[in-house]
Amino acid sequence: GPDIFGHTWRDSDEPDGPLYGWLNITDIGTEVTWDHGDADDGYTNPIPMGMTFNYYGANYDSIVISTNGWASFIPNPENFAWSVNFPLPLIDEINAVLAVDWDNLDGGASGHCYYYHDIAANSFVVSWVNWSHAPAPSNQHSFQIILNGTDGTILYQYGSGSYQDDIT
Repeated sequence: GPDIFGHTWRDSDEPDGPLYGWLNITDIGTEVTWDHGDADDGYTNPIPMGMTFNYYGANYDSIVISTNGWASFIPNPENFAWSVNFPLPLIDEINAVLAVDWDNLDGGASGHCYYYHDIAANSFVVSWVNWSHAPAPSNQHSFQIILNGTDGTILYQYGSGSYQDDIT
């Protein structure tokens, strides 16, 4: 059911669920540079999205991306890549988080992460491609977040690869 803000979620397997359509941004997106750490337990400084996205009543125009399958609209207060799942929200910890595949992940040598602002669609996409569970290169898989700035929807998509059964 809806949360206290009226937000709901739908699975693509449901009759009225979203259509699956992987957005390949590897050729048009910007590859992420890990400002803190590396492809294992790293994260970025806030990256401008080129659009405004409303999340739980607050407007955001930048995003922090982590190697551990999450992104956040607020800077990381603890200077840590949060590889362990915690119940949310947390006081003085990571919040305003999008936990698409939050786990102890490691891009290793074969994983790449990209972001892209689609001006025409007013959307922002983050894709983790050939990402692994730690230690790399086990269980490589691809996943992405698509933020629609027009209607406020968040779409998580899970691409090809091998997933553990305990993903977020």
